[in-house]
Order: sequence, then structure tokens, then C-alpha cells
Amino acid sequence: MQLLCPSAAPRLVAATSLTLIGAVSATASATDISLASTMDPTGRLTETVVTGSYAQINLDPDGLYSAVNDSPFGPITLFPNDVNFTVGSFSVDDTTITGTGVEIAPITGLDLSGFSGSATSDISSTGLGLWFFGAPAGFSFGPFDATDSATFTDGLLTSIDIAVDSTFTTFDAAANPVNIPGTLTISGDEITFAYDGLALFDTGFFGVVPFTFSTSNLTGTVDAVGNFVIPEPATAGLLGLGLVAIGTRRRR
Repeated sequence: MQLLCPSAAPRLVAATSLTLIGAVSATASATDISLASTMDPTGRLTETVVTGSYAQINLDPDGLYSAVNDSPFGPITLFPNDVNFTVGSFSVDDTTITGTGVEIAPITGLDLSGFSGSATSDISSTGLGLWFFGAPAGFSFGPFDATDSATFTDGLLTSIDIAVDSTFTTFDAAANPVNIPGTLTISGDEITFAYDGLALFDTGFFGVVPFTFSTSNLTGTVDAVGNFVIPEPATAGLLGLGLVAIGTRRRR
């Protein structure tokens, strides 16, 4: 059942604000590592009742299409970066990593602001607004914890293990928040954004109806795993000594 067509429906929400941020923390001796990922081109977002539509990364345009018969509803760009998600970055304390053998370092900072929040994010806030009748919409993330970590083998990043709660939020015609729970997980080199839930949505004219929002195949590979090498402490120390020597020569 589809109640409202996004391309034809009137604006339902006028003045509701939504601030969405990634979980962010930092440490004084942090090395930042990109979470840029190459995503599955069949990654999809779907809402089956209120709009009855979906968007998919490898379609042109990527949205929107009928969840019933795949017919196009009109061009909306949900995935402006195509399969090349920026996601954000994480941090580890580089002073704890020697660059020898297998070492597991706790995550000390996590920034997921590249995923959502602007027109050029991995999932466009502009596209989400057009999809959900002008209402603010986006994704927020909870904090990381002590179990989140990164594994290095002789200084090479070989695995990431992160799991944080997430929420997709939009607003209905009565300006009530509509929240769908989800998770972000990174295991090894695989990153997955998963949302699947049901909430109540006040459409106004059509009354209160279920709102369903889900993802499928919104997974990818983190580019840094198997490629990023943490700077060795010895190298950093030699660089520091070299700079001191240069400064001493100049003073003479």
C-alpha cells in the first residue's frame, strides 16, 4: 500500500529542525584513519507504506521507485557519492602501537559525519527531505565503547571491530519525530549499515499509519584495511631528531 507519492504530495512539515551528528571523541596522541568504503552497488533504502518507494545506489537516478512494481516516481538523488562512501574516520592512540607483531588498539575516537547530514553526504539530506515531503531526515549514531578496536599486524591495519547503535529520524505531518532503530557494524574490513523497523506516522489527511523503513545490502569494504600502515614510533622519533638538528644549525 502506498498512501502518498513523494513527488506529488504537498509539504507536510514546515518548521521542524533536526540536528544529526556522529559519535565523536578524541585523544591527545591520536592517529586518524579513514573509514572511506566501497559499497555494494545494490545497496537500497526502502519505505513501504507511507511512500511505498525505494532508492538504490546503482540505479540512474538512484531514487525513487515503486516498491510494488519498480516504476519510477521521479528523480531524487539519495546517494550522491555513488558506491564511494566517505563515512568518516576513527582514531587510535599511536603511542600504544610498536609496529611489531599482532597488536590490538582500542578505538579512541569515532567521527561518522560523512554518512549523513548534508546535501553531499553519503546519504543526501536534500534527497531524504524530498523523499519525506520536506521534513528534516537523517541518521544519528551513539557512542563507541571499550570493546571497539582495531588490529594491526606489523603496523598494517588488518581488521576493525566497531559496533554502534544508530537511529534514522524524520518527522510526520504533526511534527512528531519518527524514529527507526539501526546499527553500524564494522567487522574485519566489512562495513554494514542496517535499519529495519516500524513506527507510527501521522499523515494528516489519511490519519495515523505505519511507517516502515529498512535497508538491504547497505554494506561495503573499508578501503583502509590492508592498506593503512601506522607510522612507526622509531620513524617518528628520527624525524623529530632531524628537525631539532636543522633548528640547531640555523641558530648557529
